[in-house]
Amino acid sequence: MKTYSYTAYGLAIESEIEFRELSHGSSEKTDVYIQEAKVPLPSNGQWGEGTDFHAEEGKLLLVVDGVARYLAQGGIEITFERLNDASYDDVRLFLLGSVLGAILMQRRRLVLHGSVVSSGGKAVAFLGDSGVGKSTLAASLVKAGMALLSDDICSISGIEVDSGFPQSKLWLDSLDWMGLSENEFRRVRPQFEKRAIPIDLKDFHSSSCPLERIFVLNKTAGRSLVVRDLSGTRKFLGLSEKSYRLQFVEGMGLSRLHFQQIAELAKTVRVTEVIRPSDGMPINRLVSAILENLEVE
Repeated sequence: MKTYSYTAYGLAIESEIEFRELSHGSSEKTDVYIQEAKVPLPSNGQWGEGTDFHAEEGKLLLVVDGVARYLAQGGIEITFERLNDASYDDVRLFLLGSVLGAILMQRRRLVLHGSVVSSGGKAVAFLGDSGVGKSTLAASLVKAGMALLSDDICSISGIEVDSGFPQSKLWLDSLDWMGLSENEFRRVRPQFEKRAIPIDLKDFHSSSCPLERIFVLNKTAGRSLVVRDLSGTRKFLGLSEKSYRLQFVEGMGLSRLHFQQIAELAKTVRVTEVIRPSDGMPINRLVSAILENLEVE
């Protein structure tokens, strides 16, 4: 069977299916193998509608209703089974998100929910919950001259942030603010308005970078923008709250390692909380606040 070689998060990936999102790599070695095959449910699994998962040491089974069953195991193998003739666009979306995130966890990486840019050879990460503006902020900073390192998944090895793959995902209001036409880009899923935005390789940092700064993004019902450094317990909690798929970490028995890694990260990296109004704040104000904060170190 023909296979395809890619690279993402410092991993050499060999796959039985093509990925338009990933950078091409070498076939000389393989860290992770992706195959399409049957993925049976465990006999004792309790499965609800929609998305569900079963996790144990070294293994994660993820079921996305109407899309696929995925099995990530040992940090080295992903098997997926399409459901109801789902499109490969749908399959790849979850595979490159939650499933690859589980593989990184199994490989003992610290995985946080964030987008990362590179500036002057140093990584700046923006952590936050879905919808807080991580991807929009990162894309805006790339437009301002920085380079994208990763979008949505922040994978950390020691103090180095792993380079993901050259794509952002943006909602229509973000595209409009950046002067981009929604018709130029494909939907991440047929029923979603969010678009997949390829990043020009000149604007993508393809190797790992030392982590210099972390901004933790939160929303408030108030009208003021607050920018403040975190320390002590608040710093640890600020990072912990932005863990990527913490339920996977817990299910695979990695909680102790995960929080040890966060504690070590909190000792070495400056963490700044940015609390932004939930409504009515232009993205350029947020970008300006970040750039000003970076300049006054």
